[in-house]
Amino acid sequence: MEKDKQITPEVVEAAKDIIAEAEAEGIINDRNDRDDRRYRQQPHHIGNHSCLKFFGCLIVMIVGVLACAVFLTIYITGPIVRTVKEIPTSFPKDLPIYQLNQAKVQVSSPESQTKIQQLSSALPGWILQILANYLYTDLKTQIMARNKSPENLPAEPTVSDLPPQVDKNGQTVTLSWANINKTKEELYSYYKEKLEQKGFTVKELVQNNEIDLSFFKNNISGAMSIMDSFAKDGNSAIKMTIDYLNKQ
Repeated sequence: MEKDKQITPEVVEAAKDIIAEAEAEGIINDRNDRDDRRYRQQPHHIGNHSCLKFFGCLIVMIVGVLACAVFLTIYITGPIVRTVKEIPTSFPKDLPIYQLNQAKVQVSSPESQTKIQQLSSALPGWILQILANYLYTDLKTQIMARNKSPENLPAEPTVSDLPPQVDKNGQTVTLSWANINKTKEELYSYYKEKLEQKGFTVKELVQNNEIDLSFFKNNISGAMSIMDSFAKDGNSAIKMTIDYLNKQ
């Protein structure tokens, strides 16, 4: 059997020289350097995770604050728009209404108008827009009624498009029908004729899918949108808003 080779100091020195040369040429990397690089990279990943967590918490906090603000606004102000069984006794008597007994009636009183004006001065517009269905009976027809014209109405009306109620005693009533057994053209002809007979000035905007009317006389200003009903062909739906001076 061949004798074991002995490791002499010369062999050790030669091995060290080979390792040093390999490290210098990048063939062998020092282990400590690898550990240092791994350590330096670690805080970068931790930082990204912390940043995402921070923004996630911030979004949750903003949503929570917004929800609380909306809840407190509704809780403090109380009901603004009320759904009632009958029109108020102060409602104009000479205003012709087709199938009044089938209408859904919503009322915004003078006190409610005062609350809306206070909220408008205290809250930003985007919060008011979120609360639009709570604050206003029907935004589109309210804008038409106060502008006394169905024209120049934005495609997507916002709270900022609604002129303020001028008189502190002004009352707003909205009537709506989901399914009337008349076409929109028949209802348009009916209201235009009846309103003009009662001395109202009528302005209209006739479109393929919808007919808009505004009408006004003395302290009464109103508007309506007449459209095809989804319930039955040949039937119609109406949204109507009337602003008038409550003298009681």
